[in-house]
Amino acid sequence: MNLSIIHYHLHAGGVTRIIQSQINALAGVSTVRRIRLFAGGIPDPALYDGIELVIEPSLNYLAEDWKPARYRESAAGLSAWLRSRLPKDDIVHVHNPTLGKNPLLTYALSQLAEEGQGSLYHCHDFPDERPDRTAFNSRILEDILGHDMDAVLYPRSASCRFGVLNSRDYRLLEGKGIESRRIHFLPNPVRFAQEELSLNKRTCREQICRRLGIPEGKTIFLYPVRIIRRKNIGEMILFSQLFAGRAVWLVTMAPHNPLEVTDYRAWKAFARRPMRPYISKPEPRYRFPF
Repeated sequence: MNLSIIHYHLHAGGVTRIIQSQINALAGVSTVRRIRLFAGGIPDPALYDGIELVIEPSLNYLAEDWKPARYRESAAGLSAWLRSRLPKDDIVHVHNPTLGKNPLLTYALSQLAEEGQGSLYHCHDFPDERPDRTAFNSRILEDILGHDMDAVLYPRSASCRFGVLNSRDYRLLEGKGIESRRIHFLPNPVRFAQEELSLNKRTCREQICRRLGIPEGKTIFLYPVRIIRRKNIGEMILFSQLFAGRAVWLVTMAPHNPLEVTDYRAWKAFARRPMRPYISKPEPRYRFPF
């Protein structure tokens, strides 16, 4: 079996970690003859030593300000490019193809699936709860390319399977009319390197406090996400003010998507501003154990 894994990019994050885990798991499988990795951008190719990398910028997030004619031209070009790179006997394992980050890639993949290309759509997220992503999918796939959006997002071909992380997502796909035999439960693997298990909690805390200038007596709350609009960063900043003087709140990652950078900078500027005491004393009715 030859496997081609496709994702928009390989910046640090949850999906990239899953792809790395999949590659590690498949490396010792005798029936897997070749693994290729397709992405619009790979910041650190050294992480994928021994894997054939195919870097193509048109796989990355799609610009949202083009003229319709450019979208149509690019759709045809991307479809032709994928056909030229993916032999018919390759299994195409693509992550989050329905999310609305690049509807042209979604369209090209659906064409391949309908033509019989073996495909696994590994869905970590869905556009259903993101109105902006649904609107972008609809504009590109329906208004500009003239296709039914659901038919493109969820190919009906028997050669196309879907991988989901939980029972909720399983039911979501069933609700879209996809047969249960084409939906597979693929929970995220969690693996810790041995050296991570041996870390000393006190030493780690001292290093974090020293590096970030955090007073030793403060409780530290870590929100392990990328700072993007749907991650409730405003709520986290509110908590940081509610417990100011007792706790410090940290977030792990800045966004890479240019569409998210403006909001990220605005949140940083807001957090630097002196805050008025929005909640008056006396002490709150409920006390927290820190």
